[in-house]
Amino acid sequence: MSTRRQAISPAVKARVTESYGTGCWLRFPGCTGRADTLDHLLPYSKGGTDSVRNLRPACRHCNSLRADRLIQGRGVEVHVLMSSPRIGMTWGKGAPAMVLDFERMLGVVSERHGLDDDAWSVAEAMWKGAAARALRIRQAMPLVLCPPATIAAGQWREWLRLGYDIEVTDARSTRDMRCDRELKALVAWMRSGVSMRGVERAVRARDDDWRRMGLVF
Repeated sequence: MSTRRQAISPAVKARVTESYGTGCWLRFPGCTGRADTLDHLLPYSKGGTDSVRNLRPACRHCNSLRADRLIQGRGVEVHVLMSSPRIGMTWGKGAPAMVLDFERMLGVVSERHGLDDDAWSVAEAMWKGAAARALRIRQAMPLVLCPPATIAAGQWREWLRLGYDIEVTDARSTRDMRCDRELKALVAWMRSGVSMRGVERAVRARDDDWRRMGLVF
């Protein structure tokens, strides 16, 4: 579907502002706070309309960063399982799901070549590309993301603000690092300070914002 469209009418813009204010509803890291654009809950490219019901105020930074990724309850059901690079998490809830598991991709890449920095880089790029595509496809089943720690540490706040369900394990492992890239991933994970307790606090703040914006799970 084409992404070209006519400008949103001033009357619709005024009604969105009247209903939801001028604060950015996304509030990604780096958010400017004040909305100077309107964001489509269901992206226009996915069939979303220029209606008050489908529009929310957003700053230009967050609107651009989100692009056309779908949000929870608007075409996708996303579960993110995060851990340090030495702890694997698997989807064990039984329901059919599309699972993007970094460790499985790494195993495939390193099966013959061996697990080194090159294999890690290739698998990480594979995961990133697959996730970017999957978060833009309207799913008939849950999407489960088991990301590499470097990407998880940098993007979990965006995923949370899009409504995705996030689970973090704080378990530790004494297993030796398999390559330098894995060591760097562990350092990035530890520096991020991400924990289940921190995620739960962020979820409460997000849910309050969603209610103010007329959104429910």
